[in-house]
Amino acid sequence: MSCTEYFNMDTKKGICGICPAGCWVELKLTDGKIVDISADPDHPLGMICRRGQHAPEIIYSKNRLQYPMRRVGPKGSYEFERISWDQAYDIIVENLN
Repeated sequence: MSCTEYFNMDTKKGICGICPAGCWVELKLTDGKIVDISADPDHPLGMICRRGQHAPEIIYSKNRLQYPMRRVGPKGSYEFERISWDQAYDIIVENLN
């Protein structure tokens, strides 16, 4: 990382959403993209777990799902089809009811 890139970073504070713990973190962003994540030193719950440390890799992974999928084959066959968000929400509501 160049010196210019370092000084053009934005810093934001928030809650990590990678795992259910909800740790308070500080993010370094370049062009709206996370380039670094660390525990928020100004918050009593400022900590970060192993998953949280790898948040940028998880968020920007080429293998991350980008849209809802529905299984069409038997469980374990990895046969899925792409569906719309409306269809996905309808399935969730139906299963909850």
